[in-house]
Amino acid sequence: MNPKYNGELIGPGGKNIRKMKEDFGIENIDLDNDGTISILGSAASTDACAEYIKLRTTEPEVRDVAQSSTELRERTHAHPTPSQHTTTDPRTPD
Repeated sequence: MNPKYNGELIGPGGKNIRKMKEDFGIENIDLDNDGTISILGSAASTDACAEYIKLRTTEPEVRDVAQSSTELRERTHAHPTPSQHTTTDPRTPD
């Protein structure tokens, strides 16, 4: 992990580390200045916590951003299905 994220992961007064330990059932999380992370807990909890940390600290690559904006554009401009169309004639009472 890029060590520039250490402060964000730790949080003010260790708040984020404590929350991750509680949420994932982790015994301990150590962050070194070189970006090495050590997580102590069960296999399932350490895997889940490591994935969470990875998602929070991985910088998106240009292709990831481009793909995301393309997907967003496609969803935004998608045509609704007939069941999604609702029209109300203002002259007709409900």
